[in-house]
Amino acid sequence: QHHLRVSTILRASKLEAILLTHLHGDHCYGLFGLLQSAALEGRKDPLLLVGPEGLREMVETVLRLSGGWSAGESFELEYVEIP
Repeated sequence: QHHLRVSTILRASKLEAILLTHLHGDHCYGLFGLLQSAALEGRKDPLLLVGPEGLREMVETVLRLSGGWSAGESFELEYVEIP
C-alpha cells in the first residue's frame, strides 16, 4: 500500500485484482487499508480478490465488524478461493 501512495503512476482505484498467497497477517492485514484507499480514490468497478479458502469469510467479517464499508456506496468485491 505504501508504494501506491508514493507512486505518481499506481493507484489503488486502478487495480484489477489482488492475489493473496495465504492468510497470515503479514500478507493480508494491509488489504483493508488498500480497499479503503481505492474507495476514497473513487473506485466504482468491482475488484477481484483471489486467495485461499477462507478469504471471503475473513474479508467480510473484518469489514462488517469494523463498520464504514458499504459495497453500494463504494464498489463490489468478487472472490475466487483456491483450495
